[in-house]
Amino acid sequence: TRWLQARECFSKSLKLLPANAVSLYLLGLAELELKRPASAAAFMERSLVLDLDFKAPAVNLGVAYLRLRKFDLAIQVSEACLLRHPDSPQCHYHIGVALYQKAQNLHGRI
Repeated sequence: TRWLQARECFSKSLKLLPANAVSLYLLGLAELELKRPASAAAFMERSLVLDLDFKAPAVNLGVAYLRLRKFDLAIQVSEACLLRHPDSPQCHYHIGVALYQKAQNLHGRI
């Protein structure tokens, strides 16, 4: 698939410049599209360490955490993103989904 090819290109880019936040984010995005959310989260976390103001990995890290069912982390990263980028409606959506899932989990235990 194209995402497999893209992942190879992004990996080569990262080998040339290991501290490239964009390459890390794009690798994470490829992993997310390839249904590997744990790997995606790891790349996006590393991207954010290098550039806390990079909105795209913050938003997509929320997606990865939701897919991993790490709802508290999805809320945390989305709230942090909103502090830096208040114009990020995706983060409000991620918070809503995470809260709904947490409520469903709680309801299922009662």
